[in-house]
Amino acid sequence: MRELAAILLILIALAGWWLSRPAAPPRPVPSALSPLPAPPAEAVEPLTRPVPADPAHVTLTFRADNASAKVITEVERATRPRECSVASAARGEAHLTCLLIDADVFVYQLDADLSPDAFPCLKQFDFKEADGPWARTISTYRSLAKTALNFRAAAGDRLLILLCPKADWTKIDLNCLHFVPKISATDSTAPRF
Repeated sequence: MRELAAILLILIALAGWWLSRPAAPPRPVPSALSPLPAPPAEAVEPLTRPVPADPAHVTLTFRADNASAKVITEVERATRPRECSVASAARGEAHLTCLLIDADVFVYQLDADLSPDAFPCLKQFDFKEADGPWARTISTYRSLAKTALNFRAAAGDRLLILLCPKADWTKIDLNCLHFVPKISATDSTAPRF
């Protein structure tokens, strides 16, 4: 009986100690309506090497804004437990967006009027163009991202989707050597299959 009483006293003491510890602050859960906290400064800066000035050259940077948060929220619903991230650049009213999705392969898909030669990262990591099941999977991600972005193809918006390991995201050269948006009355950006 004494042993039982001693065990109970020890458990009560442990419970008291556990409850008296300072609690860790709660982690905020992002929603489509609330802005995400800014990532560390090093994640916002361009993670690429400098290149010569060229009017058609753009550097895509990771963003922590409402549009990016909305894309990430929508696409991660389909990719769970895998993660994704968004990098973008603007030229006038046109936006070039890169959706990076954690995967064990190096696969890409571009809008039809974008050239693979304009993206050094495709050669840097030997990305392969999506085909078969990968093309269908990326098509789902593309649709979700375009909806979340309020994508305006006629205004020159374009999308690049990269599937690759998350560990390589910061090593990817996110430069587009030739982004000259084509403004049209129709959406000619359907991906090439």
